[in-house]
Amino acid sequence: MRDRILTAARAVVAERGAAVTLADIARRAETTTVTIHRHFGDRAGLLAAIGQESDAPGTRDRIIAAAARLFAANGVAGTTMERIAEDAGVSPPTLYWHFRGKDDITRALIGTFEAKIEGVIGRMASAPGAPGAWFGTFFRNAIATQLENVDLVRVMMTEVATKPDLADLVCRKIVLPNWSTLARAIDSQVAEGRFRPGPAMARVVALLGMVTYYSLVRRIFGDRIDLPPPNEVADEFQRMFLEGVTDGDRNR
Repeated sequence: MRDRILTAARAVVAERGAAVTLADIARRAETTTVTIHRHFGDRAGLLAAIGQESDAPGTRDRIIAAAARLFAANGVAGTTMERIAEDAGVSPPTLYWHFRGKDDITRALIGTFEAKIEGVIGRMASAPGAPGAWFGTFFRNAIATQLENVDLVRVMMTEVATKPDLADLVCRKIVLPNWSTLARAIDSQVAEGRFRPGPAMARVVALLGMVTYYSLVRRIFGDRIDLPPPNEVADEFQRMFLEGVTDGDRNR
């Protein structure tokens, strides 16, 4: 009976992930929840028996890191849950204990992007004084972050574009808060007379567009195009942006 319960539990967890109940497993094993309690104590005891590493420290992060590597290399559609489990060094039941499927893992990856982007942009909302130094820091950090994650960013952009629920999540968690932070920093410079008036969100697109396109071109074409190194590009982007927003009459 114990082996039958374990076999049923593995199958149901693989199908349904963390939402599985003891009643689900009991039906599959053709037994009762009372019998499961007698052999395993409780739900946690049963899950521990089919995936001892499920609650080990760092397991969830290890799975996310493995998925990031595989998504970047093979795309989301080209990556199976079984391959993620293998790369993360966990059993399939453990994987499904943490994530019900690839969409759940994609949402977790969006959360890691959120933290990284906040680290780059978050300090700009209250940046005082002349913008030169902190725009330079922004460009250098943003380019470094993009280059580090460019393959995954490319794949995730494609994935989000085809799934409205993920697009809503990215917009709510990443785009709107961080773009608004940049827009406030730009508007504060307008208010202080350093920048000429203009639509802040258009300027945000210009900032991020330069960073993203440089990172993609560098990744796709590599040495085929003689691109300057990242820090040199960051300094040039800073000059281009600041000259563009501070000169009100381009015809003079």
